[in-house]
Amino acid sequence: MGRSLGGRKSLKGRRVFDLTLFFLFLPIAVVFWLFWLIFFWPRFFLGSKIFQRLIDVWQRKTITHQRKEIIKEVEKESRVLDVGAGNGYLAQALIKNKKAQLTCVDVADFNKTNLALKIFDGVNLPFEDKSFDFVILSFVVHHAHQQEKLLKECTRVCQGKILILEDEPVLGKSFFAKAHQTVYNFLYHLDDRIIYYSPSGWNKVFKKCGLEVVREESRWGVGAIMGLMKRRMFVLENSKLKAQSAKLQLKT
Repeated sequence: MGRSLGGRKSLKGRRVFDLTLFFLFLPIAVVFWLFWLIFFWPRFFLGSKIFQRLIDVWQRKTITHQRKEIIKEVEKESRVLDVGAGNGYLAQALIKNKKAQLTCVDVADFNKTNLALKIFDGVNLPFEDKSFDFVILSFVVHHAHQQEKLLKECTRVCQGKILILEDEPVLGKSFFAKAHQTVYNFLYHLDDRIIYYSPSGWNKVFKKCGLEVVREESRWGVGAIMGLMKRRMFVLENSKLKAQSAKLQLKT
């Protein structure tokens, strides 16, 4: 009788323990399966071409909102270099909203517009020094194989501001970088790598490249659907040019 009662208590205790674990890990499981659903269900059931079309339509319709920080920052009728121009929709929005003079470059032709596109090697920009008032890298630097060299080239060709928009995972930078890398390479048939940094990490990279952060701001973007992902914009200036400008102002 004692054994039977003790057995019942033991069984009840195990059930309580199992239920506790179940409810503790349920949110983690839900997030995990939602992640796979969002990223890999289209991959297996729709195919990359159909998925690309859906993304393309969404980007074309929402570009003004999705890149509003950049569009707001660029001055009217300025000379703008869009590095990693992708589908070209941001360049189109800048022409429409700011009447800017756009030059688009990328490592491959993803252009969906009638704008001219120059292909470059991902590092060396085929332009003279101080050719542009603004240089834009919209979700580009985390793809670059030689980030510092590319940023130094952007510094060379820019006489004004460099605008960088980047993903900012709040947790799990390596995890989200790997996920992003897997999906991106599948969709565009590439062998790319993705590297995320914290805001302080990016600041260290910028400093090495002779860039000074004038302003930075962050907000929750579409990445928040997948996980704890924000988006951060850095407004940068050439440190030497800024110092020279300050000296001239003091003299006058």
